[in-house]
Amino acid sequence: MKQGPQLQLRQSQQMAMTPQLQQSLKMLQMNSVDLMQAVMEEIEQNPLLGLDEAGDTQQQEPEHDSSTSEKSEDVSELSGALPEQQDQNVDAWEGGGEEAQPYHTRDNDDDSDFINQTVAKPHSLKEHLEQQIALDFEDAAERLIALQLMDYIEPSGYLSPEHTIVSKQLGCTDEALEKVILQLQKMDPLGIFARSLAECLTIQLRERDRLDPAMQIMMENLELIAQADFKKLSKLCGVGEEDIREMCQELRALNPKPAQHFEHSATENWQPDVLVRRIGGGTGYRVELNPDTMPRVLFHRAYYAEITGKTKDKTERKTLTEYAQSANWLVRSLEQRAQSILKVASEIVVMQEEFLEKGVYYLKPMTLKAVAERVELHESTVGRVVSGKYMSTPKGVFEFRYFFSSAVGAGDATNGEDLSSRAIKQLIKELIENEAANNILSDDAIAGLIKDKGMEVARRTIAKYRESMNIASSSERRRAKKIHSATSG
Repeated sequence: MKQGPQLQLRQSQQMAMTPQLQQSLKMLQMNSVDLMQAVMEEIEQNPLLGLDEAGDTQQQEPEHDSSTSEKSEDVSELSGALPEQQDQNVDAWEGGGEEAQPYHTRDNDDDSDFINQTVAKPHSLKEHLEQQIALDFEDAAERLIALQLMDYIEPSGYLSPEHTIVSKQLGCTDEALEKVILQLQKMDPLGIFARSLAECLTIQLRERDRLDPAMQIMMENLELIAQADFKKLSKLCGVGEEDIREMCQELRALNPKPAQHFEHSATENWQPDVLVRRIGGGTGYRVELNPDTMPRVLFHRAYYAEITGKTKDKTERKTLTEYAQSANWLVRSLEQRAQSILKVASEIVVMQEEFLEKGVYYLKPMTLKAVAERVELHESTVGRVVSGKYMSTPKGVFEFRYFFSSAVGAGDATNGEDLSSRAIKQLIKELIENEAANNILSDDAIAGLIKDKGMEVARRTIAKYRESMNIASSSERRRAKKIHSATSG
C-alpha cells in the first residue's frame, strides 16, 4: 500500500464569537450603572439612537422595543397558584495605628468565568467584606444575615443603630443576629461591625491579647480619657497614673475608624433591578423590572428612512446601514437582557417563596445549574444575570447571588462546602507541604502567596483554615523540623 502526503477536506462546526456577541454578553453582566454608561456611549456615537426619557415608543417597532416599565411576570402564573449610631467619641479620637489599606482590582478581560470574577481582588469595603463572609459563613441563613448587615455599615465601619431591624426583616431571632455580628467583628479590618468606639477598640485589644481587667475598665470609661481625668481612671482601674498614660498610648496605636481608608463610592448603593411585590389577596408575588434601572432606547426609523432616501454616495449609505444594524442590535440586546433578568428573578422568587413568607431560616439551597435548567438558559448566562443585579423584596433588597448555595455565588456547591473555600484550603495545604525547612511560611506569607494567585484572603482566615486541617502554626512547624533535623543528623 502506497503511503505519502494526502490532501483531505473535513467539515466541522465552530461558533465564532463576534464583537457584537461579546458586547452583548458584557451588557448582560453589567450592573445598572455600567449599563447606562455603555448605552449613553452608544447613543453618542450613533445618530440613529436616542434615549426615550418620556416613555414614547411610537418610533420603534414592537418586537424591538426595549421599554421595560410594563414588563412583568406573575409568579403565580409561572409556577401554578402559590400561597401567597456612630459613637460621638469617634470624631474626637484620632488614632495613629496600623490602618487597613484600600484594595484595587486588576484589569481582567475574561468575563466568561463566573468563579474567577467573584474571587478577583476587592477594591471596596463591600467587596472586601463579601469575600470574607463567603469564606467564614457556611450556614446559608447566617450568611444572608451577615450580607444584609453590610447595608447598615457607616463610612467609619461602625454598625448604625438601625441595624437591629434586620432581625425583623429576615425573620431571625435577636440571638441569631448577635451571633452573626460577633462573627463579623472577627473580620478584617479589625474593629469593623463595632457598635461603638469602646467596642471597636476592645475588638482590637482582644486580638492583641491586651484586654486585661484594667484595660477593660478603661474601655467602660472612655469619657474620662477625653477629660484627662487620669486620677479617677487610676482609682477605677487599680493601677498607677503612669500606667494609665501608657495604656492611653496603647489605645492611640489602634484604629478608631476601621473603614475610613476603603473606597466608598456611590455605586455601592445600587437601585434594585427587579421589584417583587405581593399580589393582592396573598396568592403569590408579582415580579417586575425596575424602569429606573432599565434604559429605554429609541431607534429613529423615520429619520433613518428619510436620510437614506436622500443619500446617494455608496460610502455614506454603507455607513448608515452600519449605524442601523448597530441600533437594531443594541435594542435587541437590551430586550434580551431584560427578559433574561426577569426569567431568573422570577425563578428565584418561585424557589425561595418560603423565605419570602417565613424568613431566613426557610432559605432553600439553590444553584446556578438548577435555575439554568428551569428557565432554559445556559448556566454561564444565569451566572452573568445574577452578577451585580439587585432585587427588592418584602424582606429587603438583596443581590441575586445571595440566594445561591455557593457562598461566593460562583457555580455549584457540593457536599455543603463552598468551592472557593475548598480551593483555598487545598492551596494552604500544598504551600505548607512544599515549604523548605529553612523557610517556614507564616500565615501572613501564605496570605501573600495566595494573593499572588488572584484571591484576597485575610491572615485570620488562613489561620482558621489551617487549624481546621490540624496543621501546626509556623513556629511549631519550625521547631518540629529543627528537632527532626537534629535527630536525623
